[in-house]
Amino acid sequence: MPFGRRAEAPSDKLTAKVVDLVSYHTDTRERLIQGIYREETYGTSYDNGMRNPLAVYDSLLDRAEKAEGIYKKIGEALKAGKYDEATLSIEGRITDGIEMGVLTADEGEFMLAYEKDVLEMVHVDHFPLEHFGKVAENHDKGKKASKKKSDEATA
Repeated sequence: MPFGRRAEAPSDKLTAKVVDLVSYHTDTRERLIQGIYREETYGTSYDNGMRNPLAVYDSLLDRAEKAEGIYKKIGEALKAGKYDEATLSIEGRITDGIEMGVLTADEGEFMLAYEKDVLEMVHVDHFPLEHFGKVAENHDKGKKASKKKSDEATA
C-alpha cells in the first residue's frame, strides 16, 4: 500500500525458530493447543468413526522427529546408490529399505503408518459430497442448461 506503516517480512532465522517451536513437542506448542480436543476419533454421533484432524496432526508432529531420522537414513542410502531410481514413491523406498537392510522392520512399519497419516492429512478434497448437504449442489448446472436453451433459441 502506498500510505501508512510498512511491514517487513520476518527473517528466515526467525521463521525457522517459530516453526521449530510449534512443530516439535515444546512448551510453546503445548500452550497453544491447551484445551483442544485431542482424542483420536469424534464421539458416537459419527457412525463412520471420523478421525479428529487436530489429533492426527498433533500425532504427526509428535512423530516427526523420529521420522526425520529415518528419512535421513533413506536419503543417505539413496545418495549411496542403494535404491533403484525408478522407485520414486516413499512407500517403495520404505519397503525396499527393509529388504536391503537400510531400515529395520520396526522403522519400516513406523514409516508406513506415518506416511499413511501424512497422506490422509494433506488430501483435503476427498470429502463425500453428502457431508456438505445442499451447499454441494452444482448451482451452475441450471445456468448452463438455461444458457444452452437461449443459445439454441437465438441460432
